[in-house]
Amino acid sequence: MKVVLFNPRASDEMPFDGPPLSLLCAASLLDQKRIHIVILDSHERALIADQCRDADWFGVTAMTGYQLVGAESAVRTARQSNPRIRTVAGGWHPSMIPGQMLTCIPELDFEVAGAGEAPLRDLVEGVIPPEAVSGVSSRDGGGIRTNSRERLVTGPMASIPLALIRDPGRYLVRSERGQRSAYLLTSQGCTGACTFCAEVAYFHRHWFRLPLDLIARQVAFWRDLGADSFALADSNSLVSRDHALALADLMAGTRWGGATGRLDNIKRWDDSLWKRLADSGLNDMFIGVESIDNEV
Repeated sequence: MKVVLFNPRASDEMPFDGPPLSLLCAASLLDQKRIHIVILDSHERALIADQCRDADWFGVTAMTGYQLVGAESAVRTARQSNPRIRTVAGGWHPSMIPGQMLTCIPELDFEVAGAGEAPLRDLVEGVIPPEAVSGVSSRDGGGIRTNSRERLVTGPMASIPLALIRDPGRYLVRSERGQRSAYLLTSQGCTGACTFCAEVAYFHRHWFRLPLDLIARQVAFWRDLGADSFALADSNSLVSRDHALALADLMAGTRWGGATGRLDNIKRWDDSLWKRLADSGLNDMFIGVESIDNEV
């Protein structure tokens, strides 16, 4: 069996921004001993037709907005190259507005709402019929059927299959942290209830940190390629004091940043923790603040 996954470009003005971690996470539960997995990033759009000719499944991720254009075009290319291929879309847009992509893209067979690891595995393996797979939308007669979605109670435990990245060295980029910066995923989700943010619909206010050994594998992978610094791709990385301390120990002696934290979480941390983070090499972080005061 062969599965091809594609990450459309997110903006006409923004270059690629790190490796396609969302696709790597989605593929993390697929059995690589039985399934040939091909991950294509936005700059590899021209390879879709050739890779899909002998593929069984084609998957695409899409945020609301510009990325939908690339997703629609990619699905059509996959179907034109292989009329028998099954197609599925996941990501932020299908999670926020289930069924809309199916309505607009005749060549699309399924949508997945929420974290896609388990639903993609269940669809591809075919052990569970599509109408029973959590969070999946499909056509049902003249309408769209959307299955109920189970609320997550545990986070992703599988190792992120970084070896599936084609030419990983291209993702080591110059940043304010170093000459060869790499992206890491150390957690997923967020505990916040911000009504303007898609995280609430996606993870239902759950936050999961990856096991430290899986984070360490990512660090080792990129260091072996010459990474001299790291940026966190998490939506909200500094939720837990224990997680922050673990990152400080793991990153010791390396410039890192891109860490994110809500003010209501991190304001309770004492100076000793901030010193540990600074001493470990933390270079910068994003702080989420909500207020009705314009001066704030």
